[in-house]
Amino acid sequence: MALALLSLAGCAIFEALKTGDQPLAFSHAVHVGDQGLDCVACHAQAESGDEPGMPGPQGCALCHAEIDAKKPPERQIAALYDGKTYRAQHVLALADEVRFSHAKHVERAQDCAACHDALAKSDRVEPAHALRMDDCTACHAAKPASNDCATCHERIRADAQPPSHVASWMRSHGGVVRACEREETANRCDLCHTETSCQTCHLAQAPENHKGFWRERGHGLTASMDRQNCAACHQPDSCDRCHQENAPRSHRGTWGAPQDRHCVSCHEPLAGESCATCHQATPSHDAATPMPAWHIPAMNCRQCHGNGQPLPHIDDGSSCTRCHL
Repeated sequence: MALALLSLAGCAIFEALKTGDQPLAFSHAVHVGDQGLDCVACHAQAESGDEPGMPGPQGCALCHAEIDAKKPPERQIAALYDGKTYRAQHVLALADEVRFSHAKHVERAQDCAACHDALAKSDRVEPAHALRMDDCTACHAAKPASNDCATCHERIRADAQPPSHVASWMRSHGGVVRACEREETANRCDLCHTETSCQTCHLAQAPENHKGFWRERGHGLTASMDRQNCAACHQPDSCDRCHQENAPRSHRGTWGAPQDRHCVSCHEPLAGESCATCHQATPSHDAATPMPAWHIPAMNCRQCHGNGQPLPHIDDGSSCTRCHL
């Protein structure tokens, strides 16, 4: 049957030695679409074996012997083969550990186009024509077939971590997750992990940089630059709740009353225009004693005030008339 179909095929087009990563091209659109060949004409074991089988040079020569006589050697059928092996058959090859029976799937689907529709219409066999695991699992979900890993894989199992999950994976997996292309099956976390896996793990185990220095000094600067990253684990009120229970490192000794050294954190050296830099409403500052009517701005306040007379606040060298008007 295969020989008869090949004899009736007429002219079939092979394009050899094209530029790019895949120099060989086979047009299914011509052979299947234009010439009307059945899949089994070239893939003789498609309906009976685990592997569909690839056409040999003798089968192609039934149509191409006369055609190739007028072509240069690099464009003849022989250029597509290493001996009897088709040179581009690895393009859609499955991994060695994948269990797949082509015959069983043909028996259930009854139509090659169910899986290979795009390939049948193509002018070149490309990696994009390979079936993705999502295609398989979607079909299995719609039919009485298991989506358990062991159904299709020899070595990949739900109870065994992938080879990549060793050595420095705990440190490097974040970058892999952020850079992951959804088409790259090997790096798809959702195949084994649920949507809450990341949060559950990170809530139980702090990142490497969350050590003593981070807690006391470093986290504030990082949070000010990338608060969204903190929000991955911390609730919106985490900052307020923590700072209400733990005073900043500067709030010690003579920070508060009676010496009120806290003023120098803003005024020495000058880090803000007033204490309002930190304190939005401080009644004692608003109620500063007004300057007597007979005082003028040109007077040297410190000649009388503070020279043997106690001041109710620290003298940071600022102009008195900033508050005493």
